[in-house]
Amino acid sequence: MRCFFALAPDTATRAAVDGLRAPLAERDDLHLPPAVNLHLTLCFLGERSEEEVRRLATLVTECPFEPALAVATAWVRLPTPRRPSVLALAVKSDGVLEALAERLRDRLRALGDPAVETGHRFLAHLTVARVRRAPGPAPADLAPPGALPLRFDRLGLYESEAVAGGVRYRPIAERGGA
Repeated sequence: MRCFFALAPDTATRAAVDGLRAPLAERDDLHLPPAVNLHLTLCFLGERSEEEVRRLATLVTECPFEPALAVATAWVRLPTPRRPSVLALAVKSDGVLEALAERLRDRLRALGDPAVETGHRFLAHLTVARVRRAPGPAPADLAPPGALPLRFDRLGLYESEAVAGGVRYRPIAERGGA
């Protein structure tokens, strides 16, 4: 199964981000996933066996976690502005999210997990739409998010499951902050 570690936004954050992206719904060059799919990926794991998933799920309870506060500061196209696959909100957290991602990577490294050897650096962002046709909207053409406050209240290991019309993210292991 295809898996990732992520933070889930609380209800108020999910509603605020959904409202911010509502004007994008009419665009034919974008696909807006359901608001329930909004998350901040800490570490993408890729395809994993059921045995590996059971082992990785224990990290959700082992990794210290408290609800994380952050701010959405700007629109970005990822992975590159010229060839984007997603439209996202850049997220700033004064290092809180980066530290949590690094703690997870340290635990994965201790397990000898290959996910930490991909060379990808963590970039805090919240994907709000998938780009159907590049380049998608230019960030300068979108209403700026200002300093939209964000709160992430759950840490989890999630499965990405293909379903009709897109994907669904199913929690394998999830917990709220202390």
